[in-house]
Amino acid sequence: MTKPTALRTLARSEEMFIGMVMGLSVDVRGRLNLVALSEALTAVRRRYPFLGARLERTSGGYVLMESSGASGLRVDAPRPDDLPAWSPLDEEGSLSAVEVQRNGDSARVTFVTHHCVADARHAVAAFEDLWRYYTEADLHGSIVEPAPLPDPEALETLLATRVSKAQGVAPYVVASSTSSAPSDPTAHQVTTAIAGNGLVRLDVARWRLTADETAAIDAFARREGLTPHGLLSAAILLTEAKHRELTLADLHFSYAVDLRQWLAPVVPAAGGTNAIGYLSFNPSLPEPTGIESLARSVSDHLMDGLLSGIVERSLLYAASSGARPMAEIPGKITASNLGRIPAIVSPPDLIIEDLNTVISPRLFEDPNIRGAYIISYFADRLSIEFYYPASDIGAEDGRLDSLAGHLLALS
Repeated sequence: MTKPTALRTLARSEEMFIGMVMGLSVDVRGRLNLVALSEALTAVRRRYPFLGARLERTSGGYVLMESSGASGLRVDAPRPDDLPAWSPLDEEGSLSAVEVQRNGDSARVTFVTHHCVADARHAVAAFEDLWRYYTEADLHGSIVEPAPLPDPEALETLLATRVSKAQGVAPYVVASSTSSAPSDPTAHQVTTAIAGNGLVRLDVARWRLTADETAAIDAFARREGLTPHGLLSAAILLTEAKHRELTLADLHFSYAVDLRQWLAPVVPAAGGTNAIGYLSFNPSLPEPTGIESLARSVSDHLMDGLLSGIVERSLLYAASSGARPMAEIPGKITASNLGRIPAIVSPPDLIIEDLNTVISPRLFEDPNIRGAYIISYFADRLSIEFYYPASDIGAEDGRLDSLAGHLLALS
């Protein structure tokens, strides 16, 4: 038997995401070819070698190993309701999987990846290819063997070998190696199964705007010289201040920043494992504050963070700090913006009706996080999802109505 090949050791910026998964679900209607779907997943794992790998704990850290891997296709896994749900991935198995829940001629197909090897932008690229390969296999009976992409780089390497467009210099210097052993190899072992049936699930509320409503909000942002990110962030801040009965100054808005476009050369979607930074915004504007001025303040704060290098190095700071008691921050808010997800290719007899996101419950290990906003655009429609622990009954009450009021008033 051939001994599996070690691909590389995880860097600290990757280790910190062990135990976290993310993914995308599509609701489809029509004929779903499970053989073609399995072949498409195999092709994705060949195209993105880390997604077909497995993790192995060693005395020197976590090592990515080639994996013969099971098919990774799970069909009709038990689920309690129609909320996004998936069986937990085993990091010692393959780092990607596809699950199908069928209901007559409709189904929900969920593509899940481990966050330690793929952030949202990386996962979206693989998700697009999954459906491109599925269509090829379904229509033509086979898939042209995909050429493997170069191995994605850890954030440490990306920042050391590229120039920050905001700063004009490399944001990071690697002292010796991008990889380092964790102080405790068991520290990242996280139980991802919450329910007794092995499912990982969170309650979620969602507001999906129409294409016309989305276009009206985008037009307002352009007219006022605002970014969609700034505008949506401002609406979330105003909503949370009202819902929590806090002032804006009491809020701490934390969000992820995709660094790919802020580095030169630009990092391809699958060129990095976690090419992201984080920034926390604490509004200091006088109240009452309008949504426009708050949106500009969010965008100005982001540019300040990029110019100072705080955003680029934030993940490295977090990775090097290790586990520590979490301070109480009653006004903490977290959000991620996936941006515009391209149209998904499918055969004529399979209609893709909707798209949802999947996030990891490990996010809620931080007791300050009472909910998480996930923003995405798909099929010209803006979608805002609010995830919260199932035990927090009533957490969503009124939130999305308030958010809708702020945004729809703009048009």
